[in-house]
Amino acid sequence: MKTMNEIRLGQEGIEYVRSCLRQGSDLCTKILELTLVDGEAFAPVPDDINLKRLTQFNVGGILSRKEMVEWLTYHLKNLFHRNAIGTFVLQDVWARPEDVAGMTTGTKKFFHKENVYYFLGHGDLKAQYISEALRELRSYLIVAVFARFQIPSHQMIPGVQVTNGLITDLAKATREVFVSAYDQEGLVVWRKSIE
Repeated sequence: MKTMNEIRLGQEGIEYVRSCLRQGSDLCTKILELTLVDGEAFAPVPDDINLKRLTQFNVGGILSRKEMVEWLTYHLKNLFHRNAIGTFVLQDVWARPEDVAGMTTGTKKFFHKENVYYFLGHGDLKAQYISEALRELRSYLIVAVFARFQIPSHQMIPGVQVTNGLITDLAKATREVFVSAYDQEGLVVWRKSIE
């Protein structure tokens, strides 16, 4: 894996994450209400990229999608290692449950109201599984979170809607928010300040 640096993006990065979250509802809305008040934004990028270039969030060419997935895999493994529990959740901000009903892929999913989510636990942290989950998204916009929260297995019955409480718990436990940037080839990440 290419060496990557976490370059802080300041308020511009936080506002970019907010603008991406505003495109969704449900978990995105809860995160905007509860979470983004205390933290910082950064972009994982190779050594030779300057800050001015990194605030051009819609322009690609910084890294490849493969490099982004490799970094995300490595980063998530570290997050899971540092936290006793956790879940990586991707919200498909444009898909509806009927869009994915009956799909029999290996990616775990759940629904809340009209929203579709894919999730990975500690045992799923392989680049292949992360790539598969990203490919499931109907939206070109990646919106994902790492939450210090374990989804109870009894709430993960296929085809059953999860509760409002589960969505609120995920939002409250969110430690990092990942949104696509740089022509969907990279990420901007918001990280909660240490408690």
